[in-house]
Amino acid sequence: MQIESVAVLGAGTMGSGIAALCAQAGCRVALLDVTRGAAEQALARMAESRPPMLDDPARADLITPGSFEEDWDLIG
Repeated sequence: MQIESVAVLGAGTMGSGIAALCAQAGCRVALLDVTRGAAEQALARMAESRPPMLDDPARADLITPGSFEEDWDLIG
């Protein structure tokens, strides 16, 4: 079985790290947090961290930020 997409609930330190690893492996990732803004900030931190969480910055395109309230449809 090949995993093609992943949902990560919580965009804190651990959740954003898991999302980055999954994207780096080529999976599409739905990264959900309390607000979409929090998930978007986590995505920005992935690129800005030293060392970067993503070896290939283009893999960030595989991560879709969202919120618990509005974006459950990203999981499916």
